[in-house]
Amino acid sequence: MTQTNSPTIERLVGRENYNTWKFAMQALLEHEDLWGCVTGDAMYTADTKKVTKARAKIILLIDPINYIHIQDTTDAKDAWDKLQCAFEDSGLTRMVGLLRTLVTTQLKSCRSVHKYVNTVIGTAHKQYLLYLENPENIYFRGANSDTSRFTHARTSQWTWI
Repeated sequence: MTQTNSPTIERLVGRENYNTWKFAMQALLEHEDLWGCVTGDAMYTADTKKVTKARAKIILLIDPINYIHIQDTTDAKDAWDKLQCAFEDSGLTRMVGLLRTLVTTQLKSCRSVHKYVNTVIGTAHKQYLLYLENPENIYFRGANSDTSRFTHARTSQWTWI
């Protein structure tokens, strides 16, 4: 039996690891030339073998508790879209959660300075990505409502409503 050198990807558990899972899963599907099945590229969707393989990879890399979200799907695009609807959160709840993480993270509660810095920078980056998705969102408006001056490096400029 031959052994494949497939990268190790953490299974999708829920919202807490959805963004990292999505990034790693996209990279895996791109590496195996299956990403077109998720994007709906006609050249890929015509190949039923690739579509089945892409859907199977998605299913095998989610926690069994999440099968309920995609059991009725027939292709990779539908499975991907349903997982995105279930776990991607870019609303007020997400922003409040990220802000809470940013404000309450303390060096003494982290195992190392490296972990602390990664948590703070990673959280700020997630907030910035949410801003890029919707720069006119009221949650990012500064005191002067000029969103063109937004900067993710200086959180003191943000006004949270």
